Amino acid sequence: HEKGRGFEFLTNKFVLGIGVDVLGLVLAGMVMMFVFWRVGRDYADRWFPSVRIRDSDRSSPASVLVWLIFALTLASLFSPAFFAISSAKQLLVPAAYLVFGYFCRRHYSGNLAWPERTLYFFIGLPTWFVGTLEQGSLTPILMLGIVWAAIYWQLRRRIPWRQFLVVGIFMVMVYPSLPVFRGVIWSTDGASRSTMENLGLLISESAKLPVDLDKLYHREKTMLRRVSLALPLAYVVERTPEDVSYWGGETYKPLLTGWVPRILWRDKPEERVGNEFAHRYELIGAAEGDMSVNVPWITEMYANFGAIGIIAGMAIVGLFLALLDSIFNRPGSNLLEQSVGLAILYPLWFHESNLSLMTGSILPLAIVLWLYFSVGLRVLRFRANHD
Repeated sequence: HEKGRGFEFLTNKFVLGIGVDVLGLVLAGMVMMFVFWRVGRDYADRWFPSVRIRDSDRSSPASVLVWLIFALTLASLFSPAFFAISSAKQLLVPAAYLVFGYFCRRHYSGNLAWPERTLYFFIGLPTWFVGTLEQGSLTPILMLGIVWAAIYWQLRRRIPWRQFLVVGIFMVMVYPSLPVFRGVIWSTDGASRSTMENLGLLISESAKLPVDLDKLYHREKTMLRRVSLALPLAYVVERTPEDVSYWGGETYKPLLTGWVPRILWRDKPEERVGNEFAHRYELIGAAEGDMSVNVPWITEMYANFGAIGIIAGMAIVGLFLALLDSIFNRPGSNLLEQSVGLAILYPLWFHESNLSLMTGSILPLAIVLWLYFSVGLRVLRFRANHD
């Protein structure tokens, strides 16, 4: 809370507070989502088949295919050509979770030989960390840490407190430095800097920890705003419909076309919900042009239909997640199926951006991964049997 103006939602944008009405909407939305997920999950298991990829947990062909995906993932970080292909980026970012989950489960199950373990955990994964940080992104690293903690708990039934502490210190030190770091590496001069120079800059900025508690809060508030999805909802509730009228479902139109890869439809309309939201709610000025802000799911639902939008919308989301969970996370799935399910489902757990942006790549991602592993395994086994 700052100088009686309320809580800072974005830079110099404030909300008076997170009232009981906002907290009630968040709670009601969560309850509806979990209730309808639970009910829908039982019916989905009966009515829909799960995605199957025939493989054993010790399969060498599967390991070859996973390594190839990881190589492409690294290439997407260090080769500018990949960033010109938006469809490739949408497919390869979740692939990092697939690769990590695959090798992590094999490691904790005792099925990963030391050459592969050394190559991935001590060479490949650190390289991915460096490449991700050099792009100015920290969220995928944090997401990978959560994947590791979940797998560790599932297989070992212990909470890794020390590792959580290390990750927490890392986030507190590094995350507030990202704006300065991004400002340098995304500039014209930043393109000519070496990887070691960029990492040195990030380390030096992260080491500037203020001693004063008030200054420490101002340093860390960027991270606090990022994880508090109730703040944008409170801002929208304050202004809708008195100052800004309901959108009436307008932001959900991209759901009809978002699943079509741009490589197949080069003139596909761009996803502009975040930019339109920012202009409509006066979060950015006309001079800031194409700048965009994240629109969490519940905020988008309220902006379109009000409180009933959250109640009904989160119920639909619960059914949607139940269907995906049943198809891609069915009990009894083998290691490869679990890893593919992780790549598809895991990015949906934190609803920080609008619905069409976060779900538009699910269908093409699922099709590509299923074809890649199904056809790839057949080809490798055929070649092995005829050599």
